[in-house]
Amino acid sequence: MTSRWERERSAWVLQHSRAGTSARRRAELLARADRRGQRDQHGLTAAVAQDEVTAPLWRRVALGEGRSPIKAVTYAGAVVVGGIVGGVGAAAGYGIYRGLWQISPRVGRLWAWPWAVAAGIGAVATWVLDLPLGVSIRFSRHFPVDLISIGPWWGWIIWQLVIALAVTGYLIRVWGWAGVPANAAIRDPRRKDGSFRETPDSQKVSLDPEDDVTTWSRIKNYMTEEKKK
Repeated sequence: MTSRWERERSAWVLQHSRAGTSARRRAELLARADRRGQRDQHGLTAAVAQDEVTAPLWRRVALGEGRSPIKAVTYAGAVVVGGIVGGVGAAAGYGIYRGLWQISPRVGRLWAWPWAVAAGIGAVATWVLDLPLGVSIRFSRHFPVDLISIGPWWGWIIWQLVIALAVTGYLIRVWGWAGVPANAAIRDPRRKDGSFRETPDSQKVSLDPEDDVTTWSRIKNYMTEEKKK
């Protein structure tokens, strides 16, 4: 199992979550993925007790503590309306995120802000230009045949692109990529032909014995002065 810094991401999400929330569920899922990866590397069997996670949102609303028919209907209605207005864009954003997730071991940390900025620019541009949403819901005597009306198609496509960008940035954020170190990806020192790349002077470590002697002398002198104090 290829590690995608599940432990660091889980710790970051856990730090920014509360018990019984969707964020806490994501932290638990990442921690479970990390444990499974560690067990796979050592050939150990699964520990079922540690793999229990918080129930998903729909189950907490419909079957969890404090459930009510009003909450369930409201949640279902929000899902339906959201799916109609931006379902295609949300699916596209999820696909983009999964693609980035696949290549993350090579690129390292995923950044949410470029996607958020692009989505913000797109949303402001569509608002300034007064572009139509491209999808609407209406109730008429022909219900449910004409419940959903799409048009103009170009307005619908533009808004789905904006939603896709926003969803991509959102997923990168909520799945804890901010907790991954910026230089997490390990660059292969070899070229395609098998030869090694040159190491910059700033990354080189001195192995000169004289330097070691000088460093040890400085440390010894510092310790001697501290004892005199």
